[in-house]
Amino acid sequence: MIKVIKRIFDVIFVILIITLALYFVLRIDNRIRIYSVMTGSMEDKIYAGDYILILKQDDYKIGDIVTFTQKGYYVTHRIIKKDGNAITTKGDANNAADKTIDKSQIIGKVIFIGGALNIIIKYKFAIVGLLLTFYLISCYFAKDEEEKENDGNVEIIEVDDKPETKVEETKVEEKNKKEEIVSEIFEEQKEEKPKKKRTTRKSKEDNKGTKSKKKTQKRASKKKEEK
Repeated sequence: MIKVIKRIFDVIFVILIITLALYFVLRIDNRIRIYSVMTGSMEDKIYAGDYILILKQDDYKIGDIVTFTQKGYYVTHRIIKKDGNAITTKGDANNAADKTIDKSQIIGKVIFIGGALNIIIKYKFAIVGLLLTFYLISCYFAKDEEEKENDGNVEIIEVDDKPETKVEETKVEEKNKKEEIVSEIFEEQKEEKPKKKRTTRKSKEDNKGTKSKKKTQKRASKKKEEK
């Protein structure tokens, strides 16, 4: 649903951009203009306050609604008579015809009257702001929906711990191993110390025994000599 809304806004924006580009091109060439009607001389076709879109043409015919200049004013009336370049106009709500004008005085033919044009001109900034806001919102939700779809299709892969944590773990393990080795060596040394003491005591006793034997042997030899 969100993608459909986004596509609709895409189409609207493309049409809007093309329309604005075309308008500005024609506006630069003075072939298209927009005017606001001030009087009700063309009622019930054009009302006071209506906006009209005018397009310059090479030729005009009877029945065309045209805008022309007369004594420094812009007038929008219908052509009722044409004789070469001499053109006579009249307002639909007026009783009398206008004075004859020359074709060169005509700015252009009215091709669009009021309605949507009134709304677009009066609320152009609000309309552009709303369209842009809705377009950005639709883009955001469309992107969010695509990410969810991608997340649903992607397989979850377990990632190993960071290399830093691995290095720290190996260091801790090495340290523990060293401490175990040192403790084992220390315990072995403790066990060897009393053995050494025992051996020293036995050696002392043996030395004493040998000395006493030597003394008895000397005494026995002296007695033999005396005899």
